[in-house]
Amino acid sequence: MFMSEHVRRMADLLKSGASMLSEPCPACGSPLFEVKGKVYCVKCNRPVVIVRSVEEEERVKSEFVLSRLESTVLARLSEAAEAMESEGVGDRLEKMGDSILVWLEVLDKIRKLKAGL
Repeated sequence: MFMSEHVRRMADLLKSGASMLSEPCPACGSPLFEVKGKVYCVKCNRPVVIVRSVEEEERVKSEFVLSRLESTVLARLSEAAEAMESEGVGDRLEKMGDSILVWLEVLDKIRKLKAGL
């Protein structure tokens, strides 16, 4: 008997105590599972956020965008720190420092916005 990989994973989740929800995945239509308080689509292999209102949808979208932006800023700061380590004294180093200050201000604003959601 042939069983697809995602069906086998669904069965494994049920055996391990996960709950199958009545809502389908909005992307693929597969059943959603709740695992340790998080909703997950086995077929898409990703978490799913269920929203009950337009306001909640906007909040979730805002959190997602701010989290992605925060990750991008942190990556840029890491790249700048690495570049500064190999840079000698001079105008270029000063410009890098200015850029880092701007990225840190952006990061601070992102975190304040996230805290207010």
